[in-house]
Amino acid sequence: SVVYIELRACDEILSTLPEKVIASMFVNEEKYLVVSNLDDKDYTLKLRDAWSDRVGGNTAREFVVKPGKILFLKK
Repeated sequence: SVVYIELRACDEILSTLPEKVIASMFVNEEKYLVVSNLDDKDYTLKLRDAWSDRVGGNTAREFVVKPGKILFLKK
């Protein structure tokens, strides 16, 4: 089974989510966090724990999401 949750406030995300930034969490055998930046400026995502970028490969607690881009993270 898969669980999908759209987030507005969550213990995992330390930075405020602006109205045009959408965060969703997917849980199956692993936990995934997807952040979409629909705003016209960069968004800095600050996390409680380190997550891995599924595309870029780096692991961090802070990521910059460019306007119009989607960040795919895995825990």
